[in-house]
Amino acid sequence: MFTGIKNINHFIEDGGRHQVRLYDISRFSPDGSFLSTWLAAREREELKKVKSDLKTKQKASVLGLIAQEFGSSGIIQKQESGKPELPDQPYEITISHCKELVGYAFGENPLGMDIHHYDKKVTRISHKFLNEFEFEFCEKYREQPWMDLFWAVKEAVFKIYGSNLPFKDIKIDVAGIDTKSLSCEVKGKDNIDVSYALHKNFCICLAELKA
Repeated sequence: MFTGIKNINHFIEDGGRHQVRLYDISRFSPDGSFLSTWLAAREREELKKVKSDLKTKQKASVLGLIAQEFGSSGIIQKQESGKPELPDQPYEITISHCKELVGYAFGENPLGMDIHHYDKKVTRISHKFLNEFEFEFCEKYREQPWMDLFWAVKEAVFKIYGSNLPFKDIKIDVAGIDTKSLSCEVKGKDNIDVSYALHKNFCICLAELKA
C-alpha cells in the first residue's frame, strides 16, 4: 500500500476494501478558493471562523476535494465526537491534514488516517503514549523514525473511535513492520490493521477495523 508516495503531488490508490487520496496543496491558492464552488454555504461560513490561514486552506481543500469525489457539496457531516461521516454514502471516511498535505480515505470498514510531519517534540512526550516495549523498540532501531510513526499509528487508531481513547491502551504489534503493515490491539475493544509509509519528512498511516 502507499506505493509511489515519494513522488506525491496528487496521489490516489485503490486498496480494494478502501481508497486513499493524498494531495500536496502547496500550489493551491492560499484559501483553497479554486475549490469554493464545491463548498456548501454552511461550510463557507464555518471557514470564516478559522483564524489560521493554513488551516483555512487545509479545510477548504479537503472539503472541496471530497465534494468533487462524490459530486455533491456539503456531503461531510460530523458526529458529536467530531468524527466525519458520509450519511448519504455507503462508506466510512477519515480525513487528515498536516502542513501542505491533505488526505482522506473511504471504504466499507471503519477507518482512521493520519499524516504526520516528523517533530522532535514527539520524543519529549514519548512516555505519554508508548508502552515499555514500544519505547525500547524505538530506542534500539533509531535509524528509522519509529517513534514518530508510532505516534501517527496511534492517532490513526484513535480516529476510528472518535472518543477519549488513551494512547497507552493502543498496543502496537511490530511483527509485520518490514512489510509496511502493523496490527494494533485496543484494550477492551478490537484488533486493528495499519498500513504505513515513511517519507523523508513525514509518514502516513491508515488504520482499519478488521471486519
